[in-house]
Amino acid sequence: MSVEEFVQYMRILLKRWWLFLILCGTTLGAILFSFYTAPPQYRATVHFLVNAPPSGDVTLYPGFDQPTQSQQIAATQSRFMEILQSSTVTWQTVRTIQASMDGDELKRRTVVDKPTDSEFIRVSVLADEPQEAADLANALVDTAKQYYGQILANPSALAREFISMQVEDAFQELQAAKQALADFKKKHQIGDLPAEIQAQRTILWNLILEHDQAVANKQTDQAAAYDILISQRQEELQRLTALSDEYEDLNDAIKRAETYYKFLLDKETEAKLKENEILNAAFIQVIEPARPPREPVSPINLKVLALGSLSSLIASIVIAFALEYKESQQTQKTKKPVASFAS
Repeated sequence: MSVEEFVQYMRILLKRWWLFLILCGTTLGAILFSFYTAPPQYRATVHFLVNAPPSGDVTLYPGFDQPTQSQQIAATQSRFMEILQSSTVTWQTVRTIQASMDGDELKRRTVVDKPTDSEFIRVSVLADEPQEAADLANALVDTAKQYYGQILANPSALAREFISMQVEDAFQELQAAKQALADFKKKHQIGDLPAEIQAQRTILWNLILEHDQAVANKQTDQAAAYDILISQRQEELQRLTALSDEYEDLNDAIKRAETYYKFLLDKETEAKLKENEILNAAFIQVIEPARPPREPVSPINLKVLALGSLSSLIASIVIAFALEYKESQQTQKTKKPVASFAS
């Protein structure tokens, strides 16, 4: 744009300065009138702190990386600020306290912000009554905490349900292993096999000593009787010893089943504790709850005033150039007939 064009545009605007005065004055007057005639509104604010939530993962196998605490805090703050303004939370809040507005209206009247260089987050709610503003702000944070806790606890709940099914299967496997050992003992008429083998060895050892003593004393008949007993005990010892491998396998199966069962029980308890801890949402701490404000907020909204001023300014410029264009067109039409008549 050349200097001449700029000067020409400024002359057009200065020529119709009254447009700016009328439009801006009318717009600002209407906005100010609406501000001062509107019913008073009250703002209540809740200050709270968001920390990193406890991990909801219940891992059956170790070995995956976790984000840093600062990353967890930043992500949790961002998600919770979004949840505070979600329709699910706002509608649940108004139903909880039976507010005079609906969930969409509460959403429009809620401001969630985090001041720069501050760890605290603020939730402000506008309402027509001081007590309602405080009740809505406090209830909004409480409802959001419960809702967010339920969302975060879902992995723990799913893990708990899965592990609970595995616990039942592991318990059945343990019972089956114990029953197999019991059937084995009943079939072979044994109790504690290692103890019985050791008892047979002790008896056999004593019989051999008694046999040797009878031989030394030349008690032939008694020595022969001991030979029979020793033979019987050796056969029994061989029978019991032959059962050792299968007996040990059955006991090892019970030990493995018990170890797996106890492991799953510990994981099920861990999942329950984590689920309850997350549902409590203790990582979100209300530092200063909302209290009924004593004074209404200022009726003047600077953003609305600025937007009204800018809109009226743009409209004035457009109308000014439109009038100038129309005037120039009329001037040209007037000059043409005069020029024709002169010729």
